[in-house]
Amino acid sequence: MDEQYSVLNTDEMITLEYSAPPMSEGMERTFIFVSRGRYEKQEGIAEGKTRLQKDDNTTSSEQNSIVYEYELSQNSPNPFNPTTTITYQIKEKGFTTLKIYDLLGKEVATLVNEEKQAGKYSIEFNASKLSSGVYLYELRSKEFKSTKKLLLMK
Repeated sequence: MDEQYSVLNTDEMITLEYSAPPMSEGMERTFIFVSRGRYEKQEGIAEGKTRLQKDDNTTSSEQNSIVYEYELSQNSPNPFNPTTTITYQIKEKGFTTLKIYDLLGKEVATLVNEEKQAGKYSIEFNASKLSSGVYLYELRSKEFKSTKKLLLMK
């Protein structure tokens, strides 16, 4: 067989290993498996879908090995019109709020107001009902508090 090819019998399986952070209820994760090349079976070119299956032999200590820190990232894009994404991390389970304020300190939107597990989150903010201008967004969770600016340009 040519060095560029590997032969797999129909009963052989390819194992892919990866490490991913634990997920909170309601979160989704998408995996994309890309394989480039030409695949042939005896009757011709192979076509079809590849299915990835979770191995349930992972221990809970392996699943929880990622350590998060509290972090509020700059929204993106910024400036924006009318939607932007805000990404943040929670170090440990706790009640979390993410609110938007105008420069006078008036709350104009509440994006998050619930108990969150440790993890990384992203949320889309739609400001289509607000006027152009500078706004503040503030993340609070347990002892953590961080505020950043965002710019809406219509």
